[in-house]
Amino acid sequence: MGFGVDPEALRRAHDLLRGGPELGHSAPAAPDGGDMSGRLAHLLAALSGAAAVFATEVGAAGDQVASARAGYVTTDDETAAGLHGAGVE
Repeated sequence: MGFGVDPEALRRAHDLLRGGPELGHSAPAAPDGGDMSGRLAHLLAALSGAAAVFATEVGAAGDQVASARAGYVTTDDETAAGLHGAGVE
């Protein structure tokens, strides 16, 4: 019984997490909503801020996947080299 990780699958996961849309950190212009314009602008600002935080956190998760992939590949290569050096094929 063994286990393994496909480094290419991890690379694709990183690319997916890091490839999201760039979200600005400011709200869009206030909509023309008559008497409700101020409330709508406040709502849009809150949604925009939350979306920016979410995008930042998803990007950070992508960075962690990339870091884990690099560690896995390094460990796997070192282990394979050690086994090969010991005559294990």
